[in-house]
Amino acid sequence: MRLFAVVLACALLGVTPAASAAPAAYDCPDNAVACLYDGADGTGASYAIYRCDQRVDLSRDWWDRVDSARNMKAGNITLWSYYANGGGRTELVLRAARGQYINAYAANMADVIDCRS
Repeated sequence: MRLFAVVLACALLGVTPAASAAPAAYDCPDNAVACLYDGADGTGASYAIYRCDQRVDLSRDWWDRVDSARNMKAGNITLWSYYANGGGRTELVLRAARGQYINAYAANMADVIDCRS
């Protein structure tokens, strides 16, 4: 009966219930080269990449957070993780070709991104 009252009120007022406020999966700015996400399947907080042709550390607040990625314009993006014992060695976390939507091979481990045109 309570649901009926809500539906009736919405109909009389000409409003519809709002859709979920959750962002769309793999949402990425049009001018970005690629986007990284802290949830699987392009969900959660996102980090947009705007420049390519470099291998750089991710910002510290994104170390060990990446769970998925969308490559919009780069030839490929590769994410690496520093080995815990240091020594400058890295381990492959994710590789995506242009147009790919992909989950990380090893979630929540990326520290470095190599983006190539």
